[in-house]
Amino acid sequence: MPSRLRSLVMVLLAVSAWAGARPVALAQTSGGFGLQPADDPRLAQNLSNAGSPFSPATDRFTLQSGAGATGYDSTNVRRQRAAQRARSRAQAAPQLSGAQAATARALSHDAPQRYRREVVPPPPGANGTSAPLVIVPIHRRQRLDPEPFAPLGVRAGSFLLFPSVELIGGYDSNPLRLQAGKPDAYTLAVVPELLVRSQWTRHALNADIRGGYLWYSRSFANVAALDPTTSIANGGIPESLDRPNAEARVIGRLDVHDRSHADAEARLTVGTDNPGSPNISAGLVQLPIFTRIGGSLGYTQNFNRLDVTVKGGIDRVAYQDSLLTDGSKSSNEDREYQQYSWALRSSYELTPAVRPFVEVLGDARRHDLPFDRNGIQRNSDAITGRGGTTFEFSRLLTGEASAGYLTRRYKDPTLPDLSGLVADASLIWVPTGLTTVTFTARSASDESVVASVSGLLRRDFIVQVDHAWRRWLIGTFRAGMGFDDYASNDTPRKDERFFLSAALVYKLSRDLQVRGELRRDWLKSSIDTASYEANAALIGIKWQR
Repeated sequence: MPSRLRSLVMVLLAVSAWAGARPVALAQTSGGFGLQPADDPRLAQNLSNAGSPFSPATDRFTLQSGAGATGYDSTNVRRQRAAQRARSRAQAAPQLSGAQAATARALSHDAPQRYRREVVPPPPGANGTSAPLVIVPIHRRQRLDPEPFAPLGVRAGSFLLFPSVELIGGYDSNPLRLQAGKPDAYTLAVVPELLVRSQWTRHALNADIRGGYLWYSRSFANVAALDPTTSIANGGIPESLDRPNAEARVIGRLDVHDRSHADAEARLTVGTDNPGSPNISAGLVQLPIFTRIGGSLGYTQNFNRLDVTVKGGIDRVAYQDSLLTDGSKSSNEDREYQQYSWALRSSYELTPAVRPFVEVLGDARRHDLPFDRNGIQRNSDAITGRGGTTFEFSRLLTGEASAGYLTRRYKDPTLPDLSGLVADASLIWVPTGLTTVTFTARSASDESVVASVSGLLRRDFIVQVDHAWRRWLIGTFRAGMGFDDYASNDTPRKDERFFLSAALVYKLSRDLQVRGELRRDWLKSSIDTASYEANAALIGIKWQR
């Protein structure tokens, strides 16, 4: 046979031998892949001839030694077994009756409560009784209310109303604030209050309305007879100190878009001069009541981290006529005026917790009469510059503080300018969950009717500490000091005012609480006869919603 033909025959034999042996090799290595011989008759025939691990009884391959029991399952056996177990559980689970299904649907609407289905075993000795299916609530510990004695309010549409009224009785050792320290008197006050809070997702409209009336247990018409050094006609002491007071403020915010908003405010104040004030004239039956009403508009624009606010406002101050002891009336029209104010403020966000700002404020006071009772022109213009910052450190320290300088110039050339340092602050510090410390500072320039006095610059600083001994027992300590600087051509008068107060509030419920307070006031003046000391004790009961 030629060599070439012999070589071709050998190649064909080798190919045939390789093709016949390949199914056997595949079958020997396919135990872990779950190949079945029924899929290929040739594969079954080759395996039977080659002594493979195929088992005719099971119609499947058996694992050889060294084969793993885990890994990829191409036969989907595991998933089939899991589905079979799920079907078995579903068939074994008891079915709900119509009444039970209705109960389950009703209970499912109670979101805060969870439920589970349990099978109740039949009573002992009962035969053939099927175990009924019941719905059992899963009781969970309720979340504690952080303010269990706070008022819940009354909902009126999209507003929450918080009404309250307080009845306060007490004792005042020196209601006239005289240096002699007498006479004393008992007091009774009624203080209604209404807070309104809007519940809108955008914009806001809130209101704080507070009023009251104070009665004294006696008249002060015979003070001069009790103390020869004091005279009603010359001392500016009214016969009656009974007087009203009210404070109302409505604040609205209009969110124009995410980077700007407009603000509006309406305000009302009703009150009288404080006892001991040099503005109280002689021979009064009672203190004249003044009314201050006004409003303001503002707009704030945000430029990334920079905020710019522009604001303007107008206020009107009016006094009622004074009723004198001889039956006549004295006009207070020379004390009435309009105040036009404006403000420009710019703040920059250094961090989310600190935002420093600078602000310039100005106002112009224009009186109804060009000259007052002493022939003096009281019109004036003022400008104030100040700088400060807002705080918000992890809710532990929040608020705003600023300091600056005020200058007020009067139209009358005989009146000196009123100027000095001013400070304003409102800070809240929460060192613990039971203690809150509040610090406030206020500065203002007030009018005067004394002939040689332009006005006075008033500064007040108050620290208040509230501590919760229990959730229903709150202790409050307050301390304050104030400075009154009178601008005058004569020897300037300077007053230093101080007070200490300790109070305890017992909260009976969300709607009712009792309060007691002890307070001491004293004043040191550059004019010796104006100094005084006074002690007061108060107890009150408050209803709120």
